[in-house]
Amino acid sequence: MELKHALHNNRKVNTLFILASLVFVFHQIIESSFRNRIIDSYLDDLLCLPIALWLAQFILSLVLKKAFVLPVLYVVAGTALISLAAEFIFPLYNPYFVYDSFDFVAYAIGALLFHLLNNKKRL
Repeated sequence: MELKHALHNNRKVNTLFILASLVFVFHQIIESSFRNRIIDSYLDDLLCLPIALWLAQFILSLVLKKAFVLPVLYVVAGTALISLAAEFIFPLYNPYFVYDSFDFVAYAIGALLFHLLNNKKRL
């Protein structure tokens, strides 16, 4: 499957990925001049999994040359790996990252949004 063909087949489902990516980039641009503790603390975590899981699904669709739906186990495993790395491993190496139990909620909501809105069999 060519990249163009894969993008064409997934055009309708790109909405969450595109929206999450645009909001993420916009937030990075304005973050230094516009401060909001809640948004700064949880928006990136909320957007992380819809972006990462969509990319994983898209790459698997290209490799397998067919539409691919991530099994729930993959969504749960991806959510667990990313949240554990971000909350336990990254803080060991970078003081910018800090443990926050509410981050797990943001990751879970993002994964749920991906699963409900984007993780469907395409015709």
